[in-house]
Amino acid sequence: MKQPAAPRPRAPREEAGEPAPHRPAPPARTARPRQGAPDGPPPSAPTKRPEAAPRTGKSPRTGAPARTGTTPRAAGAPGTGPTPRTGEGRTVGQAVVVGRPTTATSAIARTAPPKVAVLSTGMSERHAEQKAMRRHRVTRLVIAWGATAVVVAAVTWALFASDMLSFDADHLVVKGTGTTVDMNAVVAVVAKLEGTSLALVDISDLREEILQVPNIRDVSIQRQWPSGLAVDVVAREPVAAIPVEGGMALMDQDAVVVDTVPEAPAELPVINIPLTGDDERTLDAALAVLKSLPDELRAEVASIAAASQDAVTLTLRDGVVIEWGSSHDSALKAQVLATLRLAEVSKGAAVFDVSAPTFPITR
Repeated sequence: MKQPAAPRPRAPREEAGEPAPHRPAPPARTARPRQGAPDGPPPSAPTKRPEAAPRTGKSPRTGAPARTGTTPRAAGAPGTGPTPRTGEGRTVGQAVVVGRPTTATSAIARTAPPKVAVLSTGMSERHAEQKAMRRHRVTRLVIAWGATAVVVAAVTWALFASDMLSFDADHLVVKGTGTTVDMNAVVAVVAKLEGTSLALVDISDLREEILQVPNIRDVSIQRQWPSGLAVDVVAREPVAAIPVEGGMALMDQDAVVVDTVPEAPAELPVINIPLTGDDERTLDAALAVLKSLPDELRAEVASIAAASQDAVTLTLRDGVVIEWGSSHDSALKAQVLATLRLAEVSKGAAVFDVSAPTFPITR
């Protein structure tokens, strides 16, 4: 015959006089006392059940009230509680819970480490789809780079190696004004590039070569795809004649001799300044004055003389002498001269001194 369980020893705080919280009564069954626990009363002695606290629920299997909390045991006190059978409760930490878990035990259970999830079949399929998409993107990238390389290679071949974009002399256009440039010489210089790709034609080198043709002052070159070139020539035109040994040197506005002829053309003024190094500045000043004149006045000039670069004198075809001075304030000097030649008191003068345009003099 099994002996009844011995009464549970009081906690230390109960011995100190502190009121102990109400605890539910243990199940009405006997349990084998733990080793070292004090012997219980004889079987014939009834065990007085302490006053039960208000019940909060019953165990679905034993009918005993469910625990709402645990009272910490005194250090070193042996346990006397019953040991639950397999399937009647679960262990949370060091507490034994019998029956349905309460709110406190549920909170403890929720803090337990989560279980490792196992990839489902759907997740594996998703990873397979992602790998397939990455392979597809790489494939498209490789195809795009390959197509780009093919296009670049084709364009490079067409520009530099193909005859489709090579220069054809039949598509050369040479134009320009003036009569002092041999256009056939310009065509001959450019025609040497026939068969060369337009992309390989060095415009700067070609321009320098064309400028070596006599009497070319400037030139511009443009590519005309797919196989042509356009050359625009600016010729040097003579603006004055200068006496030289053996004839007259025709000179342009930059003091460059364009040609030498026995006699000066009737439409060009004669500059009576020798072509020597000492008179270079004086010659430049005379050409600058001639360039600054209005077209109507320039056409009336028969000759130009200069003692220095600040003392340029013009002689018109009707014999009127104009003391111009330097090339500064040429526009104002031209306006003053035109006014004096139209005024009643001065239009018959033989000499007009406009070297100081604010104080003109007529004689």
